[in-house]
Amino acid sequence: MKNWSLIIILAIIFSACNFENKSHLESPVIPRTNGMYPMPSSFDITEKTVILLGSNDTQMTRLANKLKSQIDSICGFDIKVQDVADAEGLRNVILLSFKNDMKRIGNGGYHMEVDKDKVVIQGKDFNGVFNGVMTLSQIILLDQIKEEDAKVEVPNIQVWDQPRFEYRGMHLDVCRHYFPVSFIKKYLDVMALYKMNYFHWHLTEDQAWRIEIKAYPELTEIGAWRTEANGEKYGGFYTQEQVKEVVAYARELNITVIPEIEMPGHARAALAAYPELSCTGKQLEVPHTWGVFEDVFCSGNEETFKFYETVLDEVMDLFPAEYLHVGADECPKTRWEECPKCQKRIKEEGLNDEHELQSYFVSRMEKYLNKNGKKLIGWDEILEGGLAPDATVMSWRGMQGGIDAARQEHDVIMTPTDYCYFDYYQAEPEFEPKAIGGFLPLSKVYAFNPLPKELNEEQQSYILGGQGNVWTEYMETEEYVEYMLLPRMLALSEALWSREKNKNFDDFNERLQTHKKLLTKLGYNFSNGSYQIRVETKFDTATNENKLTFTSEQYEPEIRFIEDASMILDSGEVFNKAFSPQASGVITAGIFEDGKLMRNATQIKYEKHLGLGQDIKLLKKPNHKYGGETNAGLLDGILGSDNHKDGKWSGFKGKDLVAEIDFTEPKDLKSLRFSYIQHQGAWIMPPKAVSVYGRTEGQAYELIYEGDLKDLLNIKKPNQSEVFVELNKTQLVALKIHVENYKKLPSSHTYAGNECWLFVDELILE
Repeated sequence: MKNWSLIIILAIIFSACNFENKSHLESPVIPRTNGMYPMPSSFDITEKTVILLGSNDTQMTRLANKLKSQIDSICGFDIKVQDVADAEGLRNVILLSFKNDMKRIGNGGYHMEVDKDKVVIQGKDFNGVFNGVMTLSQIILLDQIKEEDAKVEVPNIQVWDQPRFEYRGMHLDVCRHYFPVSFIKKYLDVMALYKMNYFHWHLTEDQAWRIEIKAYPELTEIGAWRTEANGEKYGGFYTQEQVKEVVAYARELNITVIPEIEMPGHARAALAAYPELSCTGKQLEVPHTWGVFEDVFCSGNEETFKFYETVLDEVMDLFPAEYLHVGADECPKTRWEECPKCQKRIKEEGLNDEHELQSYFVSRMEKYLNKNGKKLIGWDEILEGGLAPDATVMSWRGMQGGIDAARQEHDVIMTPTDYCYFDYYQAEPEFEPKAIGGFLPLSKVYAFNPLPKELNEEQQSYILGGQGNVWTEYMETEEYVEYMLLPRMLALSEALWSREKNKNFDDFNERLQTHKKLLTKLGYNFSNGSYQIRVETKFDTATNENKLTFTSEQYEPEIRFIEDASMILDSGEVFNKAFSPQASGVITAGIFEDGKLMRNATQIKYEKHLGLGQDIKLLKKPNHKYGGETNAGLLDGILGSDNHKDGKWSGFKGKDLVAEIDFTEPKDLKSLRFSYIQHQGAWIMPPKAVSVYGRTEGQAYELIYEGDLKDLLNIKKPNQSEVFVELNKTQLVALKIHVENYKKLPSSHTYAGNECWLFVDELILE
C-alpha cells in the first residue's frame, strides 16, 4: 500500500533541487496566498542543512523526521533534526516553530520567510505550521515541473497568510459505492496538499452500513452488503481498526474526520439488520437502487434511542473530532403518520406534528452527544419542526437554510447544490453520462461565496465555512471519483481560503495548468473541464451593432467559428475579438487543441431583429436561476436551445412575463414572435394568453393584440415551439408585452394546484 503523504513530501524535497532564483515571484500556489513578497538572493539546501524544531510537539517532530528522511533518500544527504536550543552557530537551517504573539496571523495562519541562511515557518499552532509547509511544498514542486536542472535552491520570499474560513471541508459517500482504505488515504492526501482540513465521511445510508459496531454485528454482516440487479453481491465495510488508522492518518495531515451516522431516515440498511426498530417490523432488504425510502427508524420505540446511544458510544470512541454528523435529511413521515407508537410519542411530548417529532428525535440525540462532549451537525432539514439548541446546520438545499440558522445564532456550514455538489456534471453530458443534477463547471465552483448578502456582519460570523460533496451513486471507480473531484476541489479550496479581493478566475485558471501536471505526477485522475462555449452579447451604440463574444472556462482556448454552413469549421475564423453577425442564421463554433476539434461543436441560433439594443424592463422578475440576474436574454439575438437550463431562457414560477420595451427611435413593427418550452412532466406549461400594447409619441398605451392560447394545452409531449403575433403598427416608441402564466398546474395534472413554470425566450420584433 502506497503512503501518499510520504510521496508528496518526497516530491517537495526532490523538487527543491531546481527552483531558479527570481527577482520577481508570481505565486503559483492554490489556494492563492493572501500576501507573498519576493526577496533578493536564495537559500541552498545542502548536506549541512539542519531542520530545527522550535517545539517538542509530537506532530511537529514527526513532520520534521519525514522531511529529513526524504532529503536523505533523494539528495543523498544525512541531515540532522535537532532542537532550536542547540542551534547556536548554525547556518543553513529550516526552522519549524510556534509563535503565539503573531498579531497579523489568525487561526490556521502562518508566516514564512526565506533568505540565504534559513527557511522559517511559524504558526500559532500545528495547523498554521502545516499550512505553511504546504505552501512551500507547492512553490517548490510546481517550479520543479517546469525546470529540469537539479539545484538545491529555494527562492527568497516572505509570506503572511491565513484562511478566510476555518472550516474547509470535503465529503465522500462510501455507501452507494465502497472504496478501500488505500483510496481514502489518497483522497486525504490531495485534500491536505490544497489546505482542506475537514473530511466528512458518509458511513451509513439506505444502501449500506459501512462502519463496524461491535454491539450490533449484523449492521455490517447484513447491512454492509446488497444484491445488485444482476444478482451479484456487493459491499464492504471498515473495521474499527481501519477507522482508527484513517483517523490517525488524517491527523498527520492536519485533517479532522467527521463521521456521519444517518438518523432517523436513510436507514434501510440498518433496518434490514434490525427490522424491529422500524415502524412496521417487517423484514427488509438492503436496496440496490437510489432514492428516498419510506421505512425509517421508529421514533416512538424507546429501543431506537437505546440503539443509537450504543452506536454513538462506539463511534465517539473512534473519532476524536468535536463534531458528529447525524444526517437527519430527507426523512419521509409516512410510517410515523401510521405508527401507533409514533403517534403516542407525539401526544405524550405535546408535539404538533411529525415534523416536530423529527425535531424531538434530533434534539434528544443532541443532548446525548453534548453530554459526551460532542457537537451535532445535521443537514438543513433539522430546521423543520425547530432546531436542536446547539446544532450546527449544513445547508445543502441552497443557502436559505444556512441564512435561517445564522439568524437564529446557530453555526452554519454552507454546501449548496448549485456550487458544491461534485456529482453534478462539469463537462458535456455525453462525456459524463453518469453525472446527475445540474451543470457545475469549474468557474461556478470558483465563484462560491459562503457569506450571504442577506446576513449582517454579526450574523455572518456564524458561517464557519463551506464543503464540497461527492455523492457516489454513479461513481463506481476510484478513477471516476477523482475525475469528478478534481480540479473542482482546487477551485473550492481557493474560494474558502483566499480573500474575495484576491480571487480572479483567469489567474486561477492559468495557475491550474501547472497543477494539472502536478496531479498527473502524483497519480491522480482529473477532468479537463468543459469545452462548452459560452456566448455573450453587447450592443455597440456607436456602430449600432449587436456584437458577440465567445468564452470558455478552458485556459486560452483556440475558438474557431463559421457563419456559412457550407464552410468547414476547421478552416473557420479564429475568434479574437467581438464581432457582429451579418444576418440571422446558425453560427457554429468549436474549441481546437493541436488542430483537433475538442468535443462537439456549439451551434448558436441567431436572430437579427429590430429589438436588439433596445431598453427592456421586466415588471415581474424571473427566477434567479433562469434569467433573474439580467433582462438582456430576451433581446440579445441568441435563441435558447431545447434545454431550459442553457442560460438563455427566462423562467417565471407562478408569475407572468410583463415586459416594457422603450425604443431609441420610433419603429414600424409588423410582428412579434417568441419561443416557449412546454414540459408538463417538469411542471413547465405553455403560455395561457398573450396581450400586446403599443404606444406612439405623446400617447398612452393601447391594446393592439390579445389572444387566447389555451389550445396549446393539448400538446402533452415535451417540446419547444413559437408564438406569432401580427402587429402592423407604425411609429411605435414603446411596446408592452404580457405573456400569461397558468400559475397553477391544471386539474388534469398529477400535481394539480402546485405552482407551474413559464419559459420564454427572445422577443423577436420585425
